[in-house]
Amino acid sequence: MLSFIFEYGASLFDAVLVVWFITKFCKKGFELKKNPYWIPAIGVIFVYTIFSDHFLSGYNALSTIIFLSLYIVYSLIIGWNCKLRAIVSAVAFEVILVLLSSFLFMILSLLVNDFEVALQGADNYVRYILLILHKVLLFAVCKILLRIFRSDDSEIGLRNELLTISFSLITVVGAIAAMIVSANSSIQSVQVSSLVITIAFIFANVFLYFLISQILKLQKTKQKLALLESKIEFENQVYEDAKGVWEEAKKSRHDIKQHLTVVNSYLNEQEYDKCQEYINALLPSVMRNESAVIKSDNIVIDYVINSKLGKRKDIDLLITGTMGDISDIAEPDMVSLLGNILDNAIEATEKTERKKLELIFYMQSADRCVICKNSITSSVLESNKSLKTTKKDSELHGNGTAIIKQIASKYNGLVDFYEEKAPAGDLLFCVQVMIPGNAK
Repeated sequence: MLSFIFEYGASLFDAVLVVWFITKFCKKGFELKKNPYWIPAIGVIFVYTIFSDHFLSGYNALSTIIFLSLYIVYSLIIGWNCKLRAIVSAVAFEVILVLLSSFLFMILSLLVNDFEVALQGADNYVRYILLILHKVLLFAVCKILLRIFRSDDSEIGLRNELLTISFSLITVVGAIAAMIVSANSSIQSVQVSSLVITIAFIFANVFLYFLISQILKLQKTKQKLALLESKIEFENQVYEDAKGVWEEAKKSRHDIKQHLTVVNSYLNEQEYDKCQEYINALLPSVMRNESAVIKSDNIVIDYVINSKLGKRKDIDLLITGTMGDISDIAEPDMVSLLGNILDNAIEATEKTERKKLELIFYMQSADRCVICKNSITSSVLESNKSLKTTKKDSELHGNGTAIIKQIASKYNGLVDFYEEKAPAGDLLFCVQVMIPGNAK
């Protein structure tokens, strides 16, 4: 009975693991509406594994080819839009499975005397521990590969996944020790104890993995809430700024009415000299209140740029190009995107002696692009690749970059951060955002 549980359990674990690995590697999910194939795939692979173990045990090469074919079929079904990545995932798992089995057998042969003999016989506890050891190590290697080839470089995910992998490797070491004890002892109670200890390691591993997954979800939820709060705070600030502009416009309209009344009275009295003096006295205040640095066919872009840069006479500013039709981008998203880009750039220039900021809009085929370049005193990416805030109150700051990435991702866009040197020798930090033309 114990042999039946371990043999069939190991086969089911392999089927579940390969489907999980390929699905994750292809960046797909397990929602049945979007991916209804993963459950049938597990069933097919599990059934064939049982069939292969009983009827094709002497044809390893043939079994390997058939297994690989099944993996590739499933990977292409769910990852047809990324065929190369899908095929790589299937091949990678099969290679890991074959090499890991050989490597594990070679290492244990060196550690355990007469290891092949120790694996023989019915109800063999050494074999049971070997199966557990192989599956834990296989899971750990799959996690490492997913960590290496995934695009999500968040510190939360990295920290928690490294902890999971580390505990899996510790479990491997414990299982190897239990196997050595079990193989070198002919006492059944010792062998049973070794198996129980190994299973206890596994349950602890599963519990830790579940716990870490829950912690990771909570941390991601907290991060999303912080982003949402930051976005709401920014939009509230935009609202207050817009309200201030409207109040100023109403005041200016009232003032203009008064000024025109005075000018009209001078003209009616034909007091042209006094009229000229009044206009000359009025012009400096009018010019001083002029804050528009750009006027285009998009009032959202105009408002964000003018509100952020209109009164910054200390910044060497260059704005050029056009972004084309952005009607598919929600106005609040455009305000948040451009506003956070400019906020980060303006904040960075405050630390530089020569304050320089370039804002470039352009189209590449149907893609809409914006590049913002600002002067910096020293390289940011060398010391802070993740662009985390260096402020003490990091809970309240540092979400600008995350919001930029989030909005770009919402419209299937891309964000790139890099640095370059200007012709004058200034070091510039650059952010480039590209949003496809068919974003929706």
